[in-house]
Amino acid sequence: WPPRRNSNTLAHTQKPTEEEEAAAEKKRGSRSEEEDGGKQMAASASSLKDPNSEYADRSSPLKQHQEHPTALPADCRYFANQAPAGGILMCQRPQAVAKKGEHLGSGPSLAQVYNAHYSGGFVDVAAHRLIVAAYHGGSAEARGAVVAVCLRTGDRTVISGAYAGEGGKQLERGAGPSFHHVIDVRAGTDGFLYAFSVPKEPTAQEIVRVCPESGDRVLVWKSRDARFGQLCASDAKKTPVQTHSQGFAVAPDGGFYLGIANPMTGRGLVHVSCDGSEVKPISVNSNDATLKRGEGPEIRGFLQGFTVHKDRVYAFTTQPKQFLEIDPSTGDRTLIVKGNAAGAIGERWAVWDEDHKVWWTAGLLNSVTVVAFDPATGKSFNAFKCGGPDFPWYPIAGHGPFQINSLNYGGVWKHPTEDRLLLAHDSVAIVELELFSGNSRILSL
Repeated sequence: WPPRRNSNTLAHTQKPTEEEEAAAEKKRGSRSEEEDGGKQMAASASSLKDPNSEYADRSSPLKQHQEHPTALPADCRYFANQAPAGGILMCQRPQAVAKKGEHLGSGPSLAQVYNAHYSGGFVDVAAHRLIVAAYHGGSAEARGAVVAVCLRTGDRTVISGAYAGEGGKQLERGAGPSFHHVIDVRAGTDGFLYAFSVPKEPTAQEIVRVCPESGDRVLVWKSRDARFGQLCASDAKKTPVQTHSQGFAVAPDGGFYLGIANPMTGRGLVHVSCDGSEVKPISVNSNDATLKRGEGPEIRGFLQGFTVHKDRVYAFTTQPKQFLEIDPSTGDRTLIVKGNAAGAIGERWAVWDEDHKVWWTAGLLNSVTVVAFDPATGKSFNAFKCGGPDFPWYPIAGHGPFQINSLNYGGVWKHPTEDRLLLAHDSVAIVELELFSGNSRILSL
């Protein structure tokens, strides 16, 4: 290209002096040394923080990955590591790895089991493990279990319930009424675990106490069962109010929060006593004065996905999609955020991230939605995109096995010691998403 003319000078046409030529040559040599050093630096740079990682020789060559190196053992952001042939197992789609007959982590696996799913649960911080509800089998023969997943190794241990052993043989740990379709499990205030399950009657729900040592199970409460307390309308028949299966949490007093969805008698949040003898309304829209409690946004559709945080209950409504804060002492509801389109917020699980002061909202049927919402600014971002200037701690969009489109209603949790999310992903795996790098990997399969 010809030199660009400067309208204010004719210096580009003047011959340089000997001193200027010498200075220019020195500058060219210095620049050449800097460029060579830069090339060597790039060649030795790595997208993995640990030089002793098993997959340190499979670093990503991409600049953005090297600028944001991962602490996970493999860089699954790099497409070559995700490849079905020649890729790294922890970087591939979980269902694809399962079809190969492979596992990640030891212990009973859902990987080759018919119609298997991980669902809700909680992080046991003291034991550094995830305790999660699992089920498998057809609707008529579903079998459920409570499973512990080690957050260091991905190893799985069945705490209670049915699972597939060697050769697919059905085994069961713990005595007591068998699980059918376990949806969620939470830590009780008394040292026991409490599982929320749908029994063989599809319109019923039950709460089961689980001994974490023996796996033994005791039925604490069941809907539509006269042995336990029921919430009833004030009509002449004292019609029981129907609970649903999309919301469960343990209350600070050791009781339980459930959701109700009745077009005629009301929708909202109820409390079951710790012994199952009493059910009372907490926050309910209803034309029945004996059931109505609390003011605030109208509850339509299901009220679901309960999380207890600082003595408040947080929950979603499905029609319209809202995320609400509920004060159990009054029943009053406050709108936190409203999703104006599918995927704008999750609708099934909410996780408070104390490190970044955001709510992670997740879960959408036939899709995958993981959205962070900052209640202080009202801003949000989808984890499939970078956080941008408002969320600089999430500089790269999530890649690797996280990226597949099949989270559905699988659970989501914040890692207790690392800057990561844990996800019950692709039905049968627990996947880690590293927030500061956008890298993800299969932890357990």
